Amino acid sequence: MLFQLKPNKAFWLALPVSMMLLTWGKDWQVDASQLSFLLAAVLLSIHFVLNKKISSQLTPLVSICLQLFVVGIVGAVLSKDGNRRFNHDSRANHGP
Repeated sequence: MLFQLKPNKAFWLALPVSMMLLTWGKDWQVDASQLSFLLAAVLLSIHFVLNKKISSQLTPLVSICLQLFVVGIVGAVLSKDGNRRFNHDSRANHGP
């Protein structure tokens, strides 16, 4: 699909089995946590595919530095957002 790579047979076998097990004995319901998990799984799989394509063209040191840079940027953005939420919640719980 991505880069004209076809999924292997295990994917086509696991997909209907997982869908069947998710709906076993109950109605189909999707919670926010399940959507978050699905989004994380999709992004991780895209990361693996892109990482394999790009890292084959780079030296190992450059690849490691690039990955650590991206992790640092994402961590900084998430920690800033998390600190803003934490500070907002703690002010709301303890007054002004």
